[in-house]
Amino acid sequence: MTRYQVAERKVDDYITYVLTDAEYPAEAHLVPGLGNNLFRFTVNNQEVFVSPEKISMIKDASARFGNPILFPPNKIRHGSFSFNGKKYQLGLNKGEHHSHGELRVRAWNVIDRGAKADRGAFVVSEFDFADHPDLLEAFQARLVFRFTYVLQDGVLRLEGEVRNESEVAAPFMLGFHPYFNVKQGHEQQTVMQVDSKLEWPVNEEGFVDGAPTPTDLCQQLTKGLLYPDMPKGRDHAFVTVKDGTTSCQLIDQQANHKIVYEFGDQFPFMLVFQPSWNTSVSLEPYTAVTDAFNLDVAEQTGARGLEPAEQFVFTHSFRVEKL
Repeated sequence: MTRYQVAERKVDDYITYVLTDAEYPAEAHLVPGLGNNLFRFTVNNQEVFVSPEKISMIKDASARFGNPILFPPNKIRHGSFSFNGKKYQLGLNKGEHHSHGELRVRAWNVIDRGAKADRGAFVVSEFDFADHPDLLEAFQARLVFRFTYVLQDGVLRLEGEVRNESEVAAPFMLGFHPYFNVKQGHEQQTVMQVDSKLEWPVNEEGFVDGAPTPTDLCQQLTKGLLYPDMPKGRDHAFVTVKDGTTSCQLIDQQANHKIVYEFGDQFPFMLVFQPSWNTSVSLEPYTAVTDAFNLDVAEQTGARGLEPAEQFVFTHSFRVEKL
């Protein structure tokens, strides 16, 4: 049997791709037709992500399973902001606000796939604003997203490239929303670890409400915060990671292993989120703070543009290690 394989399957009327590394064994399941969501990843039968019971559930809850792609991440107040002297208006999909963008739910196009001994199993998907007139109009620029998921040596890697194919700069804010599985019965021995420098105050609506400051919670997350020890009445913490920090961890002391998420140095902000609808932790790296273009402290928010012909290139990876 060939070590690396890619299989195409139809499940719940959606085409999925299963990347396999037979040696570990490890499997990664991707559904390009629903936001290019990598909705399941297993290593040695360990479920890394929270997966839906049915793939069709992603259509109605596209930001609640697997590893949703966020552009822009989190909320935009009233869906509107300004960039380079221009006004932008996004659709209102979360009450009177915009939340998490459209890339997480719309169909991506698979442009290549394969399996090679020196490359692993891979699927290349693309999302082009030129195929979506409403997004082309809303962002006033043509952006092309090309993401490659690779499974190699038991490690899941995401190689991303975003290109501005327009003659004008485009506002740019990218994030991810992976839901890491916390095994039931292991909550008391599960630790969230993120090297955190500053915490951003967030109001009840989820918007940043002031400048970031060092907090006790930053120190706890840096040292390692037990899953049950998130401050009472809160389900999240929004932080700026420490300089040089490129990864975070979810440690299961009872199972004697940890999930390591490498997100590189281009995503300096992280939302640590404990959802109420399942037992998981979402460690969400962002290039910019929530609603960054509408904040007064712009120099600290990561708000930026992607210039004409400019490329934003990054690599993320997920792996399971023994303690």
